[in-house]
Amino acid sequence: MYDTTKVTDNYGDYSGNDWWVEGTLHLTGSVDIADTAPLMKGLTSSSSAADIVAALKAAGLAERDDWVIDAEEIPTTTGIPAKTVENMGHITDVDVDEDGVTIVITLDCKIADLEDSDHGSTWGTHKWLGFGVDSGLESITGIKFTDAVGAIATLGAGDIAEATTAGLNAGNFVLYIKAENTDYLEGNRKFTLDYAGYKTGIFAIKIVEASEA
Repeated sequence: MYDTTKVTDNYGDYSGNDWWVEGTLHLTGSVDIADTAPLMKGLTSSSSAADIVAALKAAGLAERDDWVIDAEEIPTTTGIPAKTVENMGHITDVDVDEDGVTIVITLDCKIADLEDSDHGSTWGTHKWLGFGVDSGLESITGIKFTDAVGAIATLGAGDIAEATTAGLNAGNFVLYIKAENTDYLEGNRKFTLDYAGYKTGIFAIKIVEASEA
């Protein structure tokens, strides 16, 4: 029986040929999925409710989740260049602003007072600062990270290894920034996170210098 009154959030229409889900769809227990729907490709009768919800989100038929990230200082500095560690020693706080999309790094000095640190031929010598970003997921595997200039990397085992060496868990990744870039003072330097079932997250990084150093 479908709802012809349309007074509920979820109801059937056109003799049950259309179904409208405007409330919350709960999928529990054993759920069989017909393999004729293109959005359900790859799912089987043994797929979990979480798999089905992820397929609905990917197809745009269910709202994707918002990112809830956090940021923190790196607990363990093993393997990090000494001058970068020295720069990180000037960090007094790393946190996410109340807007939820701005990572704020507070220093006890001016950026100009930070050391130039050599991160090798690929990354170069800059006033590097490193910190940890908590994705809010159990694992960062599969997250697509896009930096401020459009370079894209899919996070995986190597990034988890780097995070765990730094004393962080598998849901975190380590991020290094070139602090001398003046965009950081205005919070205009941004990165993007993409992951199945989540909205595209755009996050800013802002450095707050000491007023006097």
